[in-house]
Amino acid sequence: MRHTHLRMCGFLAAALSCTMARLAPAQLTPAEPSRQLAPQAEADDTTKAPVITSMAVSTDGKLLATAGDDMIVRLWNLTDGKFLKQIKGHQDWVRTVAFSPDSTMLATGGDDHLLKVWNVETGELKFEMKEATRPIYSVKYSPDGGQLVSVGFEPGMRIYDAREGKFLRNVGCPCSDMRAVAFSPTGNQLACAGRNGKLRILDVAGVSQPKDVPGAHMRRVRALSFSPEGTQLASASEDGRVKIWDPQQAVVLREFRAGTSKVMSLLFYAPNRLATGGSDNVIRLWDPSTGEQLRELKGHTGSVSALAADPAGTMLISGGFDTTIRVWPIMEHPPSEATANSKREKSF
Repeated sequence: MRHTHLRMCGFLAAALSCTMARLAPAQLTPAEPSRQLAPQAEADDTTKAPVITSMAVSTDGKLLATAGDDMIVRLWNLTDGKFLKQIKGHQDWVRTVAFSPDSTMLATGGDDHLLKVWNVETGELKFEMKEATRPIYSVKYSPDGGQLVSVGFEPGMRIYDAREGKFLRNVGCPCSDMRAVAFSPTGNQLACAGRNGKLRILDVAGVSQPKDVPGAHMRRVRALSFSPEGTQLASASEDGRVKIWDPQQAVVLREFRAGTSKVMSLLFYAPNRLATGGSDNVIRLWDPSTGEQLRELKGHTGSVSALAADPAGTMLISGGFDTTIRVWPIMEHPPSEATANSKREKSF
């Protein structure tokens, strides 16, 4: 059995000095340190901590799910940082996790080609879907909880009845190496993208034709995220750029470079607030309406491959190739508090 020494810096972050050349109307800064998240080691655990490549926060904001290359899904209490349980059943790298909107179910998928749905309270397997013939890279629930979609190393998106665990249909995707899929907050649109950099935006009801944007990015698209109000769609790519789209018209509103590295993860964590994680180990916070960088969060020593946030947008959680999970409390300060210290978490 694989062992994890997940070192989690706690819930509040310790000091780093960081000065900004320009300040946004609302300065963002992490808060005070900190609690550690670490599960108890089992007697026969002798292997290294897992690379973290996926995480999700439950809709009620109480739970955090994390997963990676050791085939195990872990659940945490996000309120007090306590490790709750392991969920085992995958036979290879777990690439993606997603909570149902009512927070009672957890969908997982990975390199073993299996899409599984678990009861969050008991940890018991509820459904197992075996339609995929290649690794599954991203799964998402529709906002009403009725559908579950998955994409992976195949040229199609599979749509399931989430309540019954039944395959419904396959929808064409723009390439055979799909890395990202996202539902709009209303559930009326789906966006997907992958290796070839093409973006596809679909009408879930099928009334209108899919909108394709060839060359949306020059390299593989790693992440997609709709804004909370659904009027913007953000995409992040290994070409190092972030683009903000009008999802109704499939036109780019603005774009900016997120550092000098690949962008591995991306998330709208609050209205008009965007976070990106890079292969340079840095998390950056942005005002997507202007493309202005608000803050850098440093502490990871490996690519930041996963981001999640609490429903209130006051806590950002990150995971990476360095096998750590980090929690960054985020507070907004009025313009009068223009200069504030950013904080770096302690590494345990």
